[in-house]
Amino acid sequence: MMDEIEAFRQLRDHATPPADEVGLARAREQLTRQLSVPRPRLRRGHLRRRVVAVTGLVAAASAVTLGLVTVGNEPPRADAAAVTALTSASDHVLDVPLPVTAPGQYLLRRQVQVTWGSAGDANRAVVTGSDGEPVVWATERTNEVWIPHDPTDEWVVRERSRPSHLVSKDAAALAGPTEDDLWKAPNGIFGPHWRYAHPTTYERRYADHPRDPEDLLAFIESRPSVAGGGDAVAFGDIGDILREGAAPADLRAALYQALALIPRVTLVSDSVNLAGQAGVAIGYPDEGQLIFDPQSGAFIGERDVSPDFPAVPGLGKDKVTFSTVVTIRVVDTAPVADASTPRAH
Repeated sequence: MMDEIEAFRQLRDHATPPADEVGLARAREQLTRQLSVPRPRLRRGHLRRRVVAVTGLVAAASAVTLGLVTVGNEPPRADAAAVTALTSASDHVLDVPLPVTAPGQYLLRRQVQVTWGSAGDANRAVVTGSDGEPVVWATERTNEVWIPHDPTDEWVVRERSRPSHLVSKDAAALAGPTEDDLWKAPNGIFGPHWRYAHPTTYERRYADHPRDPEDLLAFIESRPSVAGGGDAVAFGDIGDILREGAAPADLRAALYQALALIPRVTLVSDSVNLAGQAGVAIGYPDEGQLIFDPQSGAFIGERDVSPDFPAVPGLGKDKVTFSTVVTIRVVDTAPVADASTPRAH
């Protein structure tokens, strides 16, 4: 998937050498992590994580929780390593322009997601298949949106899904079919509950979001996407905005600073996304990890790790059971779609 790496290179200036303070923060984090205890996590019910469940799904991830940072009489913040990385991203994102289309061009937003699932028994233990192998599989989903320069023109969406890494032959019946759907619609409206906002509307869309980090965090917490709210929901809601990739640069900078104000946010490790692009991952217990480049501020994906997941071929030593890569670039053409009325979405 080297094309994804190249796509990100088109969105940012030439890479700058890693900042010394970021490297020092990572070293401190690695030393501190040796004294930390991993915590089990449960998944949020967000639509972006379409995890397959059978009788049980053994795909819970864990994030390392480090000590909280308290300065003077201020409330606890994210750990020091996370604050350093997020501050670096916030400083640099203002210098990275978003791609701009010309008439007749499209902004192509592409997200690739790989999710590992398994069949589990009543105790959530992985089931062994008739061939003696664990009933485990991965599903790769791709969502592509071709956004026309003129929002009233035809938008195109392609969604693909395919199972892979069927560890046991019995997983084939559970992993789901291969799908490849292509739809078109003007104005980005594909149905009453499925529509997209054009990037040119983002300035207005986020005009009411404060740019002061403390005020912004309070604003986001006052409008939680999940009943009950709290720090975990705020972490996920900030990730939702960053994932869109078209929010104004000053807002993205403030979002990184707001993440640094959330207690229990940690710098988990140096990480890579599905395309192999290096970045850093920050996490919140039970909320997975957001991956970004601290030297450009580019949001490059997400991931979850599951230490208790079976060690199976194709999973990797870190046991990353959920991973995404997000790219945005300008293209001259879009595929031709026949269907204008999508299935239920």
